[in-house]
Amino acid sequence: MKPLTQLAGISAVALAAAVCLPSVTQATEPVPITFDFYFDQVDMAANVASGTFTATSAIVNDTGTGVETYKLSPQNPQGEQTVHGVKTLSGTQGDIVLRMNVLFTPLAMPEPVILPDGRFGLIISGGTGRFVILSGTEAYANLCGEGSTVARLILIPPSDPNTPPAFALTGTYTGQAHFDP
Repeated sequence: MKPLTQLAGISAVALAAAVCLPSVTQATEPVPITFDFYFDQVDMAANVASGTFTATSAIVNDTGTGVETYKLSPQNPQGEQTVHGVKTLSGTQGDIVLRMNVLFTPLAMPEPVILPDGRFGLIISGGTGRFVILSGTEAYANLCGEGSTVARLILIPPSDPNTPPAFALTGTYTGQAHFDP
């Protein structure tokens, strides 16, 4: 085997080991997990969103704050746009870092909604996609998992007509999680 080919093979093995892969004999059994998000601070210019989350499962029950940085792909002719992001969730028992990809599709007719903080909003786009747990700290140091996402982009009309509208994101991520040794 040539040295470059060997290096490529070693690099691939190291990358696979760095990602959460279940251990054959010592990982906990995968269990359902759900993350619910309400990110009410969305800065479209900076591509950053922040807010609160709740995580529920047999192995993770926590709430806290979260920050997401994201990149947007160009819109396709149907107005759809993929969001590629990383969320850092800071809970009472540690941090969880997720990577997600969501394809957002604009709604033909905005849907009215009352947000968790009582404000009125209009759902202007909805999306589905995938997530993976990249890492964790403290109680979540060896947490691994993946699953599907459902998200909504909400326009919050301003109370003052001279103020630009605000935006919020809501989402539910459901999947399987386990602890690696």
